[in-house]
Amino acid sequence: MNVRFFALFAGVFCITLAVITQGVLPFVEPSSRTTRVTSVVRTDFGQLKWTVSEATDYTEQQRRGRNIYLREGCWYCHSQFVRPVTGEIRRWGPVSEAGEYAYDVPHLLGTRRIGPDLTRVGLKYSDEWHLAHFYNPRMLVPDSIMAPYRGLFHEPDAAVRIVDDGAGNRTLERTEVTEGLFDFDSQQAIQLTPNAHGLLFVPLKARERKPIILTPNDEYTGETVSIAAETESVAALVSYVQKLGTNRGKWRDLFEPQSLEVMDATMPRSEEWIAYGKERRCIGCHGAKGDGNGPAATFMFNQRPRDFTSAVFKFRLTKEPLPTDGDMLRTITRGIRGTAMPPWYE
Repeated sequence: MNVRFFALFAGVFCITLAVITQGVLPFVEPSSRTTRVTSVVRTDFGQLKWTVSEATDYTEQQRRGRNIYLREGCWYCHSQFVRPVTGEIRRWGPVSEAGEYAYDVPHLLGTRRIGPDLTRVGLKYSDEWHLAHFYNPRMLVPDSIMAPYRGLFHEPDAAVRIVDDGAGNRTLERTEVTEGLFDFDSQQAIQLTPNAHGLLFVPLKARERKPIILTPNDEYTGETVSIAAETESVAALVSYVQKLGTNRGKWRDLFEPQSLEVMDATMPRSEEWIAYGKERRCIGCHGAKGDGNGPAATFMFNQRPRDFTSAVFKFRLTKEPLPTDGDMLRTITRGIRGTAMPPWYE
């Protein structure tokens, strides 16, 4: 009898304590809406400094993207909180601050990380990279368990023929579908390149332009293409993801733990490791042959991935015909801003 009494008392006590600490006390505690965060700015002298600033609210497009993020259940697998434990700053960046979540209602901190934490993902990858990743994550990360979100794109059922426009250019056949995606009478053209499987990505900016199918290196030799067109929904989702972490300013330029970790040789040098890294990080855009025609390359419409087989892949002029090892390491670890090449410092 005594054992049962003490067990019952312990159970009631634990339940009551949980209700008080997790329900009553948070309810009576006045809410805090601080928008102050520490961020990195570049001074007039080019120096990077930590300073105190105000977090900014979401734009209308970013807020729509956040609602889509909620609707699609992205927060089931992705957290948005860099914890001050277990060396998380080495991978994700500076520890999260309260001001970063001032405009997050409801918050999306998360408790599980089936996928990577997204607190600092903003501006790490290009918009084109995110579009390809949402369409088919395994294009870029072969072992990804993330589901494809092709429902966010407009994909016509029928394939579209590639035809001659009468002026020496290759374009798409004018159909009811393509008339809604392009302006064939426009004086402005947009160059699009299908991938080797005949998938053609059509960005929103193509709506007011005439399509030109560009395949200078025989990237695709078929006669028809399957279209995956960007929509306002996926554009809003990308805009929201690109906002994450930007309230901390240029932290990526200054954050020393990540820069220092990159300098340490933590993996053995071997052909097996090179092949493993190539498959995980390079083939998606640059292709298995390094010719810049990977499955995700069609999404890189602003600037095509570099063709390594031509040995012309430097952005600035140097005396040497090829980049140095240091140039290549810097490009791989820090990426190239303004292009779809992301930093691979992790």
